[in-house]
Amino acid sequence: MSEIGLFPLLSHLQACPPDFFRPLQIPYAQWSTIIPALLHDFLSDHVPYREVQNQLNSTKVLNQPAQAEWLPPLCWLLSHPLFETVIGSDSVLPLLLELAQHLGAGFPPREVLNHPQRAEECLRALISRLHWPIQHESTAQSDTQLTYLSSVQKQQRVQLRQHKREREAAILKAQQRLLAMDNAD
Repeated sequence: MSEIGLFPLLSHLQACPPDFFRPLQIPYAQWSTIIPALLHDFLSDHVPYREVQNQLNSTKVLNQPAQAEWLPPLCWLLSHPLFETVIGSDSVLPLLLELAQHLGAGFPPREVLNHPQRAEECLRALISRLHWPIQHESTAQSDTQLTYLSSVQKQQRVQLRQHKREREAAILKAQQRLLAMDNAD
């Protein structure tokens, strides 16, 4: 497998048409009935409709709006010619479901259009899952960059920094109280 150019894929992902996102005025319950049909259209040459339905039902991904809403944009992403070898295999549906679960835990799909870092994280997660090399990066560099961009890990780093700041503030406050008590004597 040759190295993957990240930025052409990034442009493709960010060009995802609005039709692939749930319109805000449509309730999720109605949108969730459209997703299997959209997946079937995307996978019609490779996976029978019944198998799409069975796998969707077995993973319960449609019960998780944050995850299910990722399926249409991921179909758009995987429509890029680079992924023809993946789409031609029977592993595409499990891949879609796994990616939707991973990405749904991190951020809403609309953020991909508005936040280039989230789009890059999405692509890096997909490319990492496929074990494809990224152009001009070693495997270690790719892993480091994905870790840096990871929404979940970034949130953990933010929480650790916040905890550290709160602890430092509490220590400072305690020191000031001790100083005030010493000065009062």
